[in-house]
Amino acid sequence: MLAGHRWWQKPQAQPQPQAVLLRALYDYTYRAEDGREVSIAAGERFLLLRKANQDWWQVRRAAEPRGARPFFVPATYVAELQPGGPGR
Repeated sequence: MLAGHRWWQKPQAQPQPQAVLLRALYDYTYRAEDGREVSIAAGERFLLLRKANQDWWQVRRAAEPRGARPFFVPATYVAELQPGGPGR
């Protein structure tokens, strides 16, 4: 048996980090390295996947399914929405 492990105890579930919701502040369009055109519209909502650097964040549209292809948005063009705040 593992040291300190009790077979009758269930492992503790790790809390899942809360998803960060973003809102686009401005319209923006660019051509990605793979050739596709990426457009965001002011007011559109995104789920933050990761902050690639201070200038570009990787996101997925909030209305799209989990398997949807992510893309990057300029960090200065989006704002983080507070959990449970207005606009949620």
